[in-house]
Amino acid sequence: RRSTAKSSYVQLTAICEKHGEFTQPLGGRERGQRCLLCARQNSTGAQEIAEFLTSFENLEQEALLGEDRQRWDIYIPSANLAVEYHGIYWHSDEYRAKLYHLNKHKASLAAGIRTIHIFDDEWANKRTIVERALRNAVGKSVDAKVSARKCAVVRVSTAEARVFLDRTHIQGYAAATAYYGLKSEGQLVAVAGFSMKERGRSGKKSSTQAELVRYSTSASVRGGLSRVLAAAQRELGFTVCTTFSDIRFFEGGAYRATGFSEIGRLSPDYFYCKSGKRIHKSALQKTRVKKLADRGLALFDPALTEAQLAVLNNYSRVWDCGKVVWQKAWT
Repeated sequence: RRSTAKSSYVQLTAICEKHGEFTQPLGGRERGQRCLLCARQNSTGAQEIAEFLTSFENLEQEALLGEDRQRWDIYIPSANLAVEYHGIYWHSDEYRAKLYHLNKHKASLAAGIRTIHIFDDEWANKRTIVERALRNAVGKSVDAKVSARKCAVVRVSTAEARVFLDRTHIQGYAAATAYYGLKSEGQLVAVAGFSMKERGRSGKKSSTQAELVRYSTSASVRGGLSRVLAAAQRELGFTVCTTFSDIRFFEGGAYRATGFSEIGRLSPDYFYCKSGKRIHKSALQKTRVKKLADRGLALFDPALTEAQLAVLNNYSRVWDCGKVVWQKAWT
């Protein structure tokens, strides 16, 4: 039985024979939740990541870092990099507060360490992409090296962009007004998607503002982003371009190198999760839940909020670390 929202947030202190005191929600205790450190040590995914990294880099597991002496799943001293593996169930808002991942990320940065946060469904379903990102983060990339100057700039169809982005980007495909790519010896090695709209998910269409919704490569393409950005700006005519980097996975260095400036940071956002799967929060908008309920596929009460409807339908929320907002302007 699912515990109530109230019992999920009442915190208790429990004692583990191996690791000492730890806090847990009342709802977790009702369901027999054990010490999360014990659970993490037995995590198959975290162990698989450690084994992958160990094949080319020295590392520490369950490392104590920073002044607070918190534990990180994996620490790679040579790269000042920590890796956290988050099981969706244990890291939902039934067990972790909204700012938990961000606060741990900040603690890591305060110790001079970058952290990459990996959700278990990403490791299970996009392992190749995650492995490539980890190799890049420790400077052990095996990607082919390509110069953007030697590539042809092309317009890319939506169908081509979908296949390429789903294969190379951790967040997969995203709809855009137009896609531009780079081809090396006839092979697509980079794709960028631009939406002509004002900043934000509900932004209105615009002739002067654009959002770079995706940029991804299948190789190490030196100067790739700069080249596709210049081509898109010439053809689409925007004078301002905004984009976002996901703090838990990217540092945004490519944007800064291409002339973007950081203009702000967004608070942690959430996905909904159920049965080990994350879905975008838009999937549980009230209008969509109502349509599902009309087909007998969900429970619905018009008096409830979106969040309350999610609980009613046994969904939890999983929070990320927020995003950095980047912007570049042309005069």
